[in-house]
Amino acid sequence: MILSPEERCEFIQADSNSEKFIKKYIGGNDFLNGLTRYCLWIEDSQVEEANKITKIKERIEKCKDYRLSAGRDAKKAAATPHRFFYRKI
Repeated sequence: MILSPEERCEFIQADSNSEKFIKKYIGGNDFLNGLTRYCLWIEDSQVEEANKITKIKERIEKCKDYRLSAGRDAKKAAATPHRFFYRKI
C-alpha cells in the first residue's frame, strides 16, 4: 500500500481519480532522513469506488495475494487488502 513519489505520479497520470486515495505517509525514518512516501488510504466505504481505478485494483489484488501467502497475522488481514491491518484510527 506504500507508494514512492514516482509511483504516486504514475497512479495520478493513469487516472486522476486515484489522487483522492493517496495520502502522504511518514514514519520515523522518513522524518529523520527527509524521505517522502505516500500510501493508498481507502476507507471500507470507498472500496468499490477505488476498485474502478485499474492501478489501485491491481495493487489491492497484489496485497491480498501477498497476505494469503504470508504468516498467520497477514492471512487474517487478507479479508481487507485495501487497508493497513494495524491502524490507530
